[in-house]
Amino acid sequence: MKGSIGNKILLGFLAVIATTAALGGGLAVLLPNIPSRDAISAFSALLVGALLAKVLSARIAREVGALALASKVLSEGDLTKDVAVHSDDELGALAAAFNQMVLSLRSIVREAKATAEKVTASATALSGSAEQMNASTEEIGATVEQIAKGAEHQAELVEKTSKVMREMASAINEIANRAKSAAEAAAEAGYTAQSGGRSAQDRSGPSWTSSRRSRSRPTSWP
Repeated sequence: MKGSIGNKILLGFLAVIATTAALGGGLAVLLPNIPSRDAISAFSALLVGALLAKVLSARIAREVGALALASKVLSEGDLTKDVAVHSDDELGALAAAFNQMVLSLRSIVREAKATAEKVTASATALSGSAEQMNASTEEIGATVEQIAKGAEHQAELVEKTSKVMREMASAINEIANRAKSAAEAAAEAGYTAQSGGRSAQDRSGPSWTSSRRSRSRPTSWP
């Protein structure tokens, strides 16, 4: 049956009373004519009570000391120790509650450790992802820079090509103008030559032809 410290103390007093009564009756039978038997009975009862109190206090002190030691170990962070108290009184209930608290703390620590490991793994993964993203960003930046340089180079080529085409168009236009001028000069020269030929032909006329014929006739001798 589950008891308590108070009940144990009460039982100790009852044991002292019973011992005193038994010793008193026994001494009265054994020593009927000794006047000091009452004193002997009282001394014997006190001796038995002291022994019972010593035993009870030693047991209580031992169990309380075990609890105190376990509490000290727990305060230092060691969760591997349990309280070895097996009594069925208040101290036993306190020891059981203490052990249950230690079990709960162990579970909390395990969960916290697992969570910390998960957080560490996640942080490592995020760090790796960040490094990859940084590398990708650098590659993208380099690609964009190359594209920009290529676009700038292409713009320069387009500008140079446009300039060359403008120069070629200007040269072709100038050549066309010169060719037109030359054609006009040639046409004018041809017209002038043709006009001069006609003028010469008009000046020579039939008389010139006749005189030429007469000069070409043979002279007849008398």
